Amino acid sequence: MDKYLSIITNFGCHYTCPYCIVKENNLRVPKTTIEGLDNVGRLAKENNCNWISISGGGDPLHNYNQNKDWYEQLFFLNQGKYKLELHTSYLFHSRIYGNFNRVVYHLIEPFDIKLVKRMNSEITRVVF
Repeated sequence: MDKYLSIITNFGCHYTCPYCIVKENNLRVPKTTIEGLDNVGRLAKENNCNWISISGGGDPLHNYNQNKDWYEQLFFLNQGKYKLELHTSYLFHSRIYGNFNRVVYHLIEPFDIKLVKRMNSEITRVVF
């Protein structure tokens, strides 16, 4: 049975998602830091998780170029130990999608589905 450890990132917000998990649930998500990854492996192991899911208090890929060192550290620490899932509304960050086992696209318009492309063998889901 699959069990997930969720990381809710806060790299900023583009304010275009049709549903805002942070606003709707009154979450206070601190700024995401590389140091915050220090305990992820231990927590996943202690809780028998086999998936690490990345979603956001703001899209996890917002300001990606300023935060790519966080993703590089995540991939370095993981080294294939856990399956990785990404929730995003961005369609054009193909260089990173191949590092995830599943990408869940949160699309604003139904016609955007034609822009979704698989990068490797990752599972691709689309939600509205």
